[in-house]
Amino acid sequence: MATSGNLSDEPICTDEHEALDRLRGIADVFLVHDRPIVRPMDDSVARIVCGRELILRRARGYAPFPIHLNAPVPSILAVGAH
Repeated sequence: MATSGNLSDEPICTDEHEALDRLRGIADVFLVHDRPIVRPMDDSVARIVCGRELILRRARGYAPFPIHLNAPVPSILAVGAH
C-alpha cells in the first residue's frame, strides 16, 4: 500500500526531505518524485462491507460529492493540474 505521509494528527509531509526526516522511524520505503505537492490533502479511505463500498473518509477522488444529473451528458476525463 502506498499513501501520503504523516503521523496521526500531524500535517502531511509535502516534500521528500521532510518525509525522510519525520517518517524514517515508521516507513519501510519511500517512493519520491520530482513534482511539487501544491495542495496537500489526505487520502480517501474506503472499505467493502457486505459487498458494497463504505467510504470512511472522503478526500481526493471522492470529494466533492458526485452530482447526479437527470439528462445524459458526454463523457469527461478530468486529470491533475500538470
